[in-house]
Amino acid sequence: MAKDKSRWEDVDRRLEGDPIVVGDRSIRPVGRLTGKRVAAGGGASGGGGLVARLQPEEVVVSESGETYSIALNAQRNEPARAIVMAGAAVSIACLITMFLSRLIVQRIFNRAV
Repeated sequence: MAKDKSRWEDVDRRLEGDPIVVGDRSIRPVGRLTGKRVAAGGGASGGGGLVARLQPEEVVVSESGETYSIALNAQRNEPARAIVMAGAAVSIACLITMFLSRLIVQRIFNRAV
């Protein structure tokens, strides 16, 4: 039985949501789906998967016959990323401090005995 190799494909799609109507205004969200898709196997058996990221891009507004778009800032997750990185740095510093203090205590007690 021959096995097919896994095939990785890039995914990059622009997705437009259903319009939301408020009075005479129509608002339509737009996002981008990026990632990797894998397909393996063939015949009667196989499998697949997707690793994806969906990120908002813009909002398209239509009112009074005019259409314009409002770009959304993709860098809004920077504060969250900074908080996570600071937490990781503090955790690593604590682990190093605990390791070194344990090593120092062991050396002191080994000399005393």
